[in-house]
Amino acid sequence: MRDAASETRLLQQKLSSITSHPFVNFFLELCKSRDGLNLDDLARKAGHLWREMEVSEKVPYYRLARKVKRIAKSKNGRDIPRSRIRKRRRRIRAKSSSEPLNTEKPPQETRKVVFSIKEPNRNKFIKEDDKESICGTSTDCNSVENYCLDVLRRRYSHSSTYESD
Repeated sequence: MRDAASETRLLQQKLSSITSHPFVNFFLELCKSRDGLNLDDLARKAGHLWREMEVSEKVPYYRLARKVKRIAKSKNGRDIPRSRIRKRRRRIRAKSSSEPLNTEKPPQETRKVVFSIKEPNRNKFIKEDDKESICGTSTDCNSVENYCLDVLRRRYSHSSTYESD
């Protein structure tokens, strides 16, 4: 008779090749009996067969995927995949390479966190003439008003296509 640890180990080995995506489970099953086919040909064949299959034929693959999702959720205690919640790593460098690092100082004093903030390109759709009035190089308020009126006219002309009268 098997103990609980060996049963869970066997279950994990069986489920290690099973994914949370039904089509991938179907594809892996086809790969086991691929009869010397090239992997590219097999992938095309699998996609064609998957599209041709009825829903009742796909049900076992969806059940396997759901089972793996449940096990992963209970194991990790979360519903979100790890790759989505990973924090962005920051580069850390010493203040200067010539100074030896002193072990008596705390790490905040000897290291500097370096990261860059990418500014959004807000002036992407603005013409060159209008950039002068927005940036403040021109003191003519009428050009700013004209620009705003042009933007509003463009919005209203496009909004008529989305109205459902």
